[in-house]
Amino acid sequence: MTIDGVSGGLRNGLLQRLFARADSDQSQTLRVDELAGLMSGENATTRAGAIVAVYDQDGDSQLTSAELTGRDFAPETLAGLLSVQEYAAADRDGRQADDRAVVDDFFTRADIDGNGLLSKDEFDAERALGMAQSLDAGAAVPQHLFAVRPGAFDDDVITKDEVLLGRRLVDVAKAVSMDDVNLDPEMLARLAALKDLQPDPATPAAPPVDPATVLGDAVRSAELTQTLIARLMRQLELSVPNLPTQDLTA
Repeated sequence: MTIDGVSGGLRNGLLQRLFARADSDQSQTLRVDELAGLMSGENATTRAGAIVAVYDQDGDSQLTSAELTGRDFAPETLAGLLSVQEYAAADRDGRQADDRAVVDDFFTRADIDGNGLLSKDEFDAERALGMAQSLDAGAAVPQHLFAVRPGAFDDDVITKDEVLLGRRLVDVAKAVSMDDVNLDPEMLARLAALKDLQPDPATPAAPPVDPATVLGDAVRSAELTQTLIARLMRQLELSVPNLPTQDLTA
């Protein structure tokens, strides 16, 4: 069960929007040529046909919305990343190394055109799909949250050094000691500043915010850009055996 009430609800919502975009004749089915119309690069018709063959359950060589959303995505996350528990137990060097690996992984998945940089559309597309899959898997908050420094996209693209990574450690939450040598200086400074802050009793408490609801709303309202379409199409292609992915941006 997910926050949308069905398995894969947020991811399937993205796929249903993709389906509606591709269904040019509004027949409620997708032909190979309609799916190929979302692709660019070499052999788009062949690649679209391979996707249809994998997802087509009744053998009619076209896809319904239920068929398109009826399979789990193939995994694309790189191996070797620390679990939440391993990350919490690691020393500072171990955490920094894993943070770098997570950002590398994010770039590998998000860099649709393969130029080693991320446009805002690429960044937003990967973040939307990543949040959808994490929330659908039952996480209240994704283990990894990505942001960028203010003004990072002023030059239209960002590098790995401009990605800010937040880590979810609530699964193994414990008291944080100010003497913990594994905390970096910036975190220690923030803890010291927070230590002296007390809520104003005269100020009414704000109603609690459910992070899963907020993030789920962000996924539902994500613009279906050509880059998000390309990202979804690449994920569909991963389900096709022996089919190399292409630059799918149209």
